Amino acid sequence: MIQRHNPGVDVIECSHQPQYLQKLGEPPETAETRQPLEFLEGKRVGAFSGIATPESFEKFIRDLGADIAYTRRYLDHYRFESSDFVDIFRAGLEHKVDMIVTTEKDAVRIDSDLPCPVPIYYLRLEIDIISGADDFDEAVKRLCFAETRPQ
Repeated sequence: MIQRHNPGVDVIECSHQPQYLQKLGEPPETAETRQPLEFLEGKRVGAFSGIATPESFEKFIRDLGADIAYTRRYLDHYRFESSDFVDIFRAGLEHKVDMIVTTEKDAVRIDSDLPCPVPIYYLRLEIDIISGADDFDEAVKRLCFAETRPQ
């Protein structure tokens, strides 16, 4: 459909693939703070996100075997405030969750010194390019390695 409306445009099709869970506020290179995806199996979790399609994030968590006790959905690119975390943690304690899970995109907007009465993990994703890899590589070269020419 995109090419029909804009012939000649490069279309790159990709999918998000979950890799592991990372505990919030801990350095990613610390292996003990990184958990395999199987870590979610059988866990009771709360989930929150500020992304365009929270359903897909929540589906990842369910498909990995977690029981989602509650969710909090915020607008895409939402800037979290301390009152949001009061609500998120209160719900976590009320629902007796093992952990709270969010997206990596949201985790970078959370103060790493946030006191957490319930552990927060974020889901680390990688992008798989399904089609259009050559177009993607060419676009990266064009944008990142463009020669600077005096005008």
